Amino acid sequence: MDYVYPVVTIVQISAGLVMTILLIRVYLKNHYLPTALLGLFWGIFSFAFLVTTPIFFIPNTPNGEMLAIFLQDISVVSIFLMFAVLIMAFEGMKGWQILSPISTIFIALTAVAVSLYVTVIRIPSMTFNGIWWSKPNDMFDILFVGFVFSAVIIILVRLIQYTRHESSGKEKRMTIIALSGFLATIVGGIGTYLLEIPNMDYLFVTIGIVILAAFYIKHPHSFFLSHTRINAIMLINTPNKIPFLVIGDRGDAKGSSYALVAAGLGGIMMLLQEILGSERPPTRLYHKDKGILLEHDFEHEISGVIVADQVNDVLRSPLKHALSRFAKKFEKEIVDWVGEVSIFQVFERDLRDIFKFAFTEPGISVDTPKE
Repeated sequence: MDYVYPVVTIVQISAGLVMTILLIRVYLKNHYLPTALLGLFWGIFSFAFLVTTPIFFIPNTPNGEMLAIFLQDISVVSIFLMFAVLIMAFEGMKGWQILSPISTIFIALTAVAVSLYVTVIRIPSMTFNGIWWSKPNDMFDILFVGFVFSAVIIILVRLIQYTRHESSGKEKRMTIIALSGFLATIVGGIGTYLLEIPNMDYLFVTIGIVILAAFYIKHPHSFFLSHTRINAIMLINTPNKIPFLVIGDRGDAKGSSYALVAAGLGGIMMLLQEILGSERPPTRLYHKDKGILLEHDFEHEISGVIVADQVNDVLRSPLKHALSRFAKKFEKEIVDWVGEVSIFQVFERDLRDIFKFAFTEPGISVDTPKE
């Protein structure tokens, strides 16, 4: 038996499971949807290689060959699907909707690739040499390499666009290091494929994606590819228009005035409700290139507010999560609240942790609202 293929497969499955678990843990902290999609990518990745492990033990019989082909089909389709999930994750990081024009086109491309594989290019038979091996298939190689190459190009373009942009003011050193490692492993994967060194092309690509994922987990702000810049995050008592907690950007000269802005925002929401005849307050406000994203917890009468340049809806889910955690942590204090806000300042650490992926380092400062 060729032991290289089983060893490489075990390494890939192990790497995929570790990355899946780590990314799920990160998502549970911040509810940032691209993180969930990256976790799903690694989950599908692990499944795609896990489903092929019985091929190492299936006997050399006609039924065994049929089972090996069936498992290989599941694995190949899974690999196609996981790259579509990866592109959606990067489009989310860019600040677009998850289903952006690019990700929508790539999903359509994935559907075409899977259809071609199932109906035209599917490998009808395999050879047995200790384990079951696919027979050479030039059409499949062209389809698969072209598909993966298109995904890699999209990822590289998004990363390069981000690193070349000068106006965001974000730290990009880690992004450049991760991008360099990713490029090196992709080149290695292409080289081993062209040199027909078995199994190593998959391993190189796996290492490249692991490098990106590891940097993402350790330095998530380096992969917030959007040029959105958060100026302030506020948690406000809706009825009294008094801010429980305000976090403002240190680099903004108006950072110390955000507490007053938070206090007045509730009045603006009430005015808009009256003008528009709406029963619920607005969830977004815009002025030129700046905007305000709002979420409301009507049960506990709390509003969450993000003031940012180039607001995008990917921030909405983390803001909802922040409101939920705040209401759960201070449920009793909110019910008995008489105007003292210092007790809520300990939530600063939680808020920083939730929005760690979006903050420009070295960080942000906290403005404690005066009573």
